[in-house]
Amino acid sequence: MQKENEYSAKMTTKSEAELYEYINNENRYQEGAIVAAIWELEKRGVRNEALVMLESKLDGVLSQKKANSIIDTIEEDAQAINLPAPELYSPFFMRIFGVLFSVFGGSILMAINFSRLGKKDIARNVVLAGLAYSLLQGVVLNFFGPSATILSVPASLGGVYLMEHWFWNKHVPSSQVFVKRSFLPPVLFAITIAMLLVYLMIENGIALQ
Repeated sequence: MQKENEYSAKMTTKSEAELYEYINNENRYQEGAIVAAIWELEKRGVRNEALVMLESKLDGVLSQKKANSIIDTIEEDAQAINLPAPELYSPFFMRIFGVLFSVFGGSILMAINFSRLGKKDIARNVVLAGLAYSLLQGVVLNFFGPSATILSVPASLGGVYLMEHWFWNKHVPSSQVFVKRSFLPPVLFAITIAMLLVYLMIENGIALQ
């Protein structure tokens, strides 16, 4: 059986002196590269006891590394199986919340999800993007006067779509398993804030009279 590994093609281009460079410097090169150099010398008719012993030694090292890698993979898979599914807000709820209570509000829910998935850097970027979009949306709609109310829904829909496209779909696989988090706390909080804002607007209106 022909002996080859991922380094074999590279070794075919080396001179005999370059091949011995690998063999004589075990600490500088990967075990697989050195073994490939030995095999290449064998193909060229060079084989002696020292090369046989070195090959046997490196085969043992490579076998141990491979076994350790398999064990590590098994342990990681076992840990992944035993890990409970994270509690996340569903994409559908984030869309509805973003349309009803602003793109910025939807971005906060998405950021909470990313934090629970251990992606805190992305969570921060989501909040900043949601805030920037909502501020820009407010400035643009302000120019339309009374018709801004009608335009706010499609504008929010567009923002929700962009947030989902830029962040959620790119960084969270569709196969992600999760437990749906209750939608009541954010909805109640948003309604409370909205009622408080309406109350302050009414109070200011009365004061202006």
